Amino acid sequence: MFLYQITDENLNPLRVVKSPRGLVAYDGTKIDNATSMTINELADLYIFVIGFPDHPNMPDPEWQIVTGHNVNIVGVKSKPREVVCTLEYQVQDITIDQAKSKLISQVKNHALQVQDGGYLWEKAPGESYVVDTKLQDRVNIVGLDNMAKDGDLANQLKFSMADNQEVPLTDAEFMALAKAVGVFVITVHGIKKAKIKAIKLLPNLDACKDYNPQADFPPIPEIDSGIEP
Repeated sequence: MFLYQITDENLNPLRVVKSPRGLVAYDGTKIDNATSMTINELADLYIFVIGFPDHPNMPDPEWQIVTGHNVNIVGVKSKPREVVCTLEYQVQDITIDQAKSKLISQVKNHALQVQDGGYLWEKAPGESYVVDTKLQDRVNIVGLDNMAKDGDLANQLKFSMADNQEVPLTDAEFMALAKAVGVFVITVHGIKKAKIKAIKLLPNLDACKDYNPQADFPPIPEIDSGIEP
């Protein structure tokens, strides 16, 4: 994307245009599509291309709000091809309350991704499986856990893991799986609450910038689909 600064022949700024189509130079010359012309050809008409947003003064959209911008025009009117136009933003930092709200939202979103992203359960040394942990999966696990406790599964459950493996489990093994998933969910919630509490105590914007909303959470396990690339 580009911006086009149009000036008169004395480099007095007239207007900044975003679209390359339908440009009108200071002398009335009409340009259907500026992208069909070279930068020098445009400069001869006192239309100067401003690269956007790939320039060194781009504000940080994470922590700053753009309130306006100015175009600095450097050069002499007799040498339009040597004129350089740069975009200077007018910005203000977001407030610390806005920064904290942003971080809290990021923590909540990541906690949900971790919670729903699966749990790596170790059935036995050297034998691990990723268990689906989305809400409906956890509801199903609770239901099956109750059946296992009542003896209704008769040690004959074949439980579908995240990679679609059907794994035979005894009642005791499934109850261990269900307990481990429950502890995992409680742990994720605990980390989330602790991080939100810590964010509320951050003293200033710099501290907010340095805070990592994804730290401390368990990693999301990779799931082997079994499909060859």
